[in-house]
Amino acid sequence: MTGFARVRRAIGKVEATISVKAVNHRGLDLHFYAGSEIDPFEAGMRSTIKKHVARGHIDVRVQLSSVSDAAGFTLDKARLAGYMAAYQEAAHQYGIATKPDLSATFRIPGILNDASGTELPAAFEQPFLELLEQALVNLNEFRTREGSELVAVMRERNRAIAEAADQVEQIRGKATAAFHARLRERLTDLLGNGAVDPQRLAQEAAMLADRSDIGEEISRLKIHARQVEDLLSRENTEVGKKTGFSLTGNEPGSEHDAVQNLGHRRGRPRDHGTRAQSQSRYREDSRTGPQSGMTNVFIVSAPSGSGKSTLVRLLLKKDPKLLFSVSYTTRPIRGAEVAGESYHYITREGFEERVAKGEFLEWAEVFGNYYGTHRSVLDRAIAEDRDVVLDIDVQGARQLKSAIPDAVSVFILVPSREVLEKRLKSRSEDAEAVIQKRLRKAADEIRNYTNYDYVLVNDDLTRSTETLSAIVAAERVRRIRVEPVVRSILASFE
Repeated sequence: MTGFARVRRAIGKVEATISVKAVNHRGLDLHFYAGSEIDPFEAGMRSTIKKHVARGHIDVRVQLSSVSDAAGFTLDKARLAGYMAAYQEAAHQYGIATKPDLSATFRIPGILNDASGTELPAAFEQPFLELLEQALVNLNEFRTREGSELVAVMRERNRAIAEAADQVEQIRGKATAAFHARLRERLTDLLGNGAVDPQRLAQEAAMLADRSDIGEEISRLKIHARQVEDLLSRENTEVGKKTGFSLTGNEPGSEHDAVQNLGHRRGRPRDHGTRAQSQSRYREDSRTGPQSGMTNVFIVSAPSGSGKSTLVRLLLKKDPKLLFSVSYTTRPIRGAEVAGESYHYITREGFEERVAKGEFLEWAEVFGNYYGTHRSVLDRAIAEDRDVVLDIDVQGARQLKSAIPDAVSVFILVPSREVLEKRLKSRSEDAEAVIQKRLRKAADEIRNYTNYDYVLVNDDLTRSTETLSAIVAAERVRRIRVEPVVRSILASFE
């Protein structure tokens, strides 16, 4: 958020004016504009600013002037003459008929000077820093008022989004009937008085409704809307922290030391990091992945019934350095599944609460049930110096690759639709209607194979397991992942 404050105070025979301007920024980016006489107080100024401002691009301008009644001005004639000579030479050289502006000339530093000067009193620093603190208090009051106004606007817009989601959900419930009517109308146009099989018509309408279903998107949108509303209802400091607003006390940020004297730059801004960059060995921020030599993340996806779980189980058995990420789900436990090993089984309300708290690296709704990968698995892998294997669907893989671009993704395929249907039926876990729905979804998932780094056709379990293990081994020795080791070896030759 933006903000501005200006304060003025006489300190002895010097009048100090401090102006502070702030705009939104991920880190603490400080710029001082002041004369060289302020240099001794720079450290105290930075310390004072960091007590009141956590983040933002902050411009601090300091003007000092004499308040003495005997103040006068002196003209540096030598500097003025040098300027005039250079001006005339340039005008003659470039053939420009022009005359210097005396007012502009007097604004050149050093030509017209305050005869009384601005010599600072001995006890200047403490009252000067108190004046700066007052400016920062005023600045934060300004930003807090602006933040309250933004919260009101965001809350109004978020409620409009939530209401629109409810309306779309009501429309969605009428989709099958709408497709049924549209298909009947088109078939009547095409066939004239020809007979239309009602059962086939109903089946095709249901398939169209299923393919165009936006239930998951609506569910996500409503969860996010509730999360935003909850966030906006908290104290201002928490809102600023979660949304990235630069309110006081949100979180520590890195600091630039860009300092400018009057007309003279004494420093250049350096790249800075956020809190996530300084606190996480694994990722620079919530959107970046493991650095070279760090924990590797392997994503394995496949249509239901492709043998993915069996392949992953055999891979884990062969490679003890791999840590399996046990997903969270809201679906009921099945057959021989074991809670805490197959999945973490929780209620729908509990899952949505974790979503609102941002605990999942990725999550999706599949066939009416939520599935998600908890962030804690990465912390454990780092602590144990292991790599992570995630058994997740296409939607989750897309989210995770966006969050961790260096993650390695593998898509498991079956040789044909017939083989997949046979496997699904042999499990004896689903009704025929559910199996057909899984087959339709499988076709949609397979079309996403181009988003994966590797594609493995699981036509032979032993060979497929060996291939998957080879992928893991090869990725571990990619140059970018072994850079720290190579650098240490090179260092031994120096």
